[in-house]
Amino acid sequence: MNFSWNEEQKELKDAAIKFAKSKLEEGVIELDRNGEFSRKGWAACSEFGLQGILIPEAYGGMGLNALDFTAIMEGIGNGSRDNGLIFSVNAHILACEMPILHYGTDEQKQKYLPGLVNGKIIGANAMTEPDTGSNVYALQTKATKEKDYYILNGSKTFVTNAPVSDMFIVYAKTDTSKSFFGVSCFIVERNTKGFTVGNKIEKMGLRTSLMSDIAFNDCKVPRSNMIGGENQGGIIFSDSMEWERGLIMSNCIGVMERQLQECIRYINIRKVPVSRAAVLPASI
Repeated sequence: MNFSWNEEQKELKDAAIKFAKSKLEEGVIELDRNGEFSRKGWAACSEFGLQGILIPEAYGGMGLNALDFTAIMEGIGNGSRDNGLIFSVNAHILACEMPILHYGTDEQKQKYLPGLVNGKIIGANAMTEPDTGSNVYALQTKATKEKDYYILNGSKTFVTNAPVSDMFIVYAKTDTSKSFFGVSCFIVERNTKGFTVGNKIEKMGLRTSLMSDIAFNDCKVPRSNMIGGENQGGIIFSDSMEWERGLIMSNCIGVMERQLQECIRYINIRKVPVSRAAVLPASI
C-alpha cells in the first residue's frame, strides 16, 4: 500500500495548516497556563469540518478515510500549538463517534452524529477505572437490566473531555461471569439522573484538554442507549482503540515538522560572535 500523500491530501494538509495558524493560535499560552478548554477553538474546528472528517456526508461529515484524516491532523499540528484542544478533538472523533458510526442503530446515528459533527455535542469515552485502569477484562462498573432500562453503578477516572462533555460512551459489565465478553457499551447523557462529573484533574501537559472522574449511582439508562447488543462492549472498545491508537497522535507529526522548520530557520539567521580569546593559536 502506498502511504505517500496524493495531491488532494497535500491540499488538505496545506488547508489545515492555514486554518490552524489563523484560528487556533489565539491565547494559547494563557489557556494552557489556566488549564482552560477553548470553546471558541472547538467551534472553529467544527466550522472547518474537523469533527466530521471520518463521518459520512449523510450525517453532516466529510466522509474521508484514515489517510485523509492523518494528512489533515498533521497540518493542524503544524499550524497550532494548542495540542490539548486537538487531543480532545481526536478523542471525540475516534473514541466517541466511531463506536456509534460502526455499531449504533439508525436512531442513535441520527440522534447523535450530526451534533457530534457540528460541534454542538462534545463526547467523552469512559473506560478507565480507579482500580483496574483500562483493563476491559477487569471492569468493576456494573449495568443491571431492569425492564427497558439498565441501572449503572461504579466510577471511571481520567475521562478526557468529561468536564465539558454532553454525552459519554460508557463501558460496564452486564455479565460478570464472562470477562471481556460480558461488557456492554452505553450512551449516557450528562443530565441523566444518578450520573455525576467530578472536578477537573490537574495535569502537567495537554492542559487545555480537560479530564475528570465520573460516577454512577443507580444511574438509569434506557435500553435504547445501548450501542450494539448486550455483551458486545469489548468488541466495540477494541474496534475504537484500533482507530484511536492508530490515528490519535497524527498531529504530533505536524508538531515535529513545525519544530524542525523553526530550528532550520533559526540556524540560518543566527550569528555567533567569535571572541579573540576563543580562537586557538595557529601553533596548536
